[in-house]
Amino acid sequence: MKERLAAIGNYLNDKSGKKINFKTIKADSYYRGILFTYMREDYLITDSKPEMIDILWKMSAARSEDFNKKDAKRYTHIKFRKAKEKKVLNYNYKGRNYFIVEL
Repeated sequence: MKERLAAIGNYLNDKSGKKINFKTIKADSYYRGILFTYMREDYLITDSKPEMIDILWKMSAARSEDFNKKDAKRYTHIKFRKAKEKKVLNYNYKGRNYFIVEL
């Protein structure tokens, strides 16, 4: 998970063109190690393309009955339902390829 956090932090540094505080990147409790939040934006990151496609399809097919009441509103938001339509970016960090999707 630390490698993914470092990769997403470096991606955000490159994207914004300025240094960010990595402590402001929060890991999600439900999609642990895959979904990260920074400044109200959600990012999925994996080092395996089949895993990324599987997660995107699961997010798109999720219903409110699949989650507890507290999390149902967040994980059934329209941005999660349209996750499979998002473009998967290939990002190289320290010689490893990571696949990133901005939700």
